[in-house]
Amino acid sequence: MSERVIAGNTYKIGKLPAMKQFRVFKRLMPILGTVIGEIAPKDGAAPSVDLMKKIATPLMNGISAMPDEECDFIIGTCMAVVERQQSSMWSPVWNASAGMAMFNDIDLGIMLQLVWAVLQENLGSFLPAPGSDLIGAAAG
Repeated sequence: MSERVIAGNTYKIGKLPAMKQFRVFKRLMPILGTVIGEIAPKDGAAPSVDLMKKIATPLMNGISAMPDEECDFIIGTCMAVVERQQSSMWSPVWNASAGMAMFNDIDLGIMLQLVWAVLQENLGSFLPAPGSDLIGAAAG
């Protein structure tokens, strides 16, 4: 487990069971297959902004071609293992039965950062190193 501060809130990023990790990875393979070789750091260096811009199009195309049900599965599975610090307690951020965030301030940007953090935590050996900002660099 790790913690991330996003938009002034501290989130605990949990672990997915191995079979859930596999199911998420399986759904991401069509997208990752097009970009994973490019993302993998050469000589331990973080991916460059130029590299991120180069892979942004295939990444966005892959996500846009993914059926909504697949996206919902990935997002829901990832968000289900995230908690937010509330004073001295931790609260789940996702209502699985409603398929939505439990906090009104979790918008698309925060949600995608949390999903990315869960993917890094759980599929780290297949993704860029923790701390790399793939979403921000690809969008910029």
